[in-house]
Amino acid sequence: MALMTILTAAAVNSVAFSRDGSRIVSGSNDQSVGVWDASTGKELKMLEGHKSWVASVAFSNDRNRIVSGSGDSSVRIWDASTGEELKVLEGHAGWVCSVEFSSDGSHIVSGSDDQSVRVWDASTGKELKVLEGHIGSVNSVAFSSDGTRI
Repeated sequence: MALMTILTAAAVNSVAFSRDGSRIVSGSNDQSVGVWDASTGKELKMLEGHKSWVASVAFSNDRNRIVSGSGDSSVRIWDASTGEELKVLEGHAGWVCSVEFSSDGSHIVSGSDDQSVRVWDASTGKELKVLEGHIGSVNSVAFSSDGTRI
């Protein structure tokens, strides 16, 4: 296995591989979301729009979209090919610690410092559910492989 170092301008808080392993997405302290070629380390895109550090990033399984969560309390959906910001999802009252797509790409789950988990429609950006009851920050979220559980 060959290892490489990808140099970035700021501290990296989160990384994720695309399902096929060809690309890497990173979220950084400089408010950026970077997209990298996994075999060469070359920067492909730098996505800008967050107003604070980026805590969590993920690819959709089809590699077409990226989701990011930030200290600005927003969740953003990006076109992975063009870098266009597709949606800004607002509803959290604290920084967004963790984001993830469902395996079919139809939903996004986010966990926040506001002690809530939110489920979003990934196409429309509509908030579908707010799950409350945590007594502290929700630092990590995930869907089950069949998408029926969080």
